[in-house]
Amino acid sequence: MISLKRILAMVCAVAMIGTLAACGGASSSAPASSAASSETASSEAASSEAASSEAASSETASKGKLRVGTSADFPPYEFHQMDANGNDMIVGADIELAKYICEQLGYELEIVDMSFDGLVGGLKEGSYDMIIAGFSITPEREAECLFSQPYFGMEQVVLVRAEDKDAYTSADVLMGKKVAGQMGSLQESLARQYAGETAVIIQNFQDSIMMLMEGQLDAVICETTVGDSVLASNPALVKSDIQIEMDANNIAVAFNKDNTELCEQVNEVLDTVIAEKMVDKWVMQFQEQADTAEAAA
Repeated sequence: MISLKRILAMVCAVAMIGTLAACGGASSSAPASSAASSETASSEAASSEAASSEAASSETASKGKLRVGTSADFPPYEFHQMDANGNDMIVGADIELAKYICEQLGYELEIVDMSFDGLVGGLKEGSYDMIIAGFSITPEREAECLFSQPYFGMEQVVLVRAEDKDAYTSADVLMGKKVAGQMGSLQESLARQYAGETAVIIQNFQDSIMMLMEGQLDAVICETTVGDSVLASNPALVKSDIQIEMDANNIAVAFNKDNTELCEQVNEVLDTVIAEKMVDKWVMQFQEQADTAEAAA
């Protein structure tokens, strides 16, 4: 017969085994819970770091973009042209200049195309960082903009219909005539100066050429190279013998008044552009492209 002492001893042993098993289970589950918590914290930290890195990258990309305002209706300086795939592209000598400046300064280029008369307003509103658009230095613009050194010179000409050329030999005959200049441009000021109250201000330069050909205008004032491009595809028009007296070397990049740092950086790039006559080469290249496109059309 099993004694009472042996029975009690066996019961105690079983109880101890159960207690040890329970203690062992509790001990092993704690590290698992701690590891999960640590893993979650690590994951959250990684996500936070990735988000911060992405935000910083986005901010860096934004700061690395240089926005250039232009008016792409002024071949060969800036104009629309279809590429080989049928995509509408803005090209021209000024666009090449913008690309070169961005390349030298380490920026990504963004072109903002708008009407010429709105360029200064857009600059002041912060729509872009600078204007490159065959933009002449005038006293009125100097009151609102900061200019780089001039990078190119443009002489002005007066276009008329070929049949009327003999009637336009001196500037005084323009007074009282319907003489067009593009709105907001140097040519607007010249049209008002030479024609007086009968000056016609046109927003889109190409429209003024059509109006001249149709007899709605008597003359159009434009830059020489632009005039050459127009005449290449419009034999019914010619340059008159009228001489426009003005400083030809006055095309520059425009900035907001307080953007002196960017202006100084661009001036350093323009030193090379001017020394190597890069704009002259670009003008010749894109005048040929514009003439070819007009002939094909």
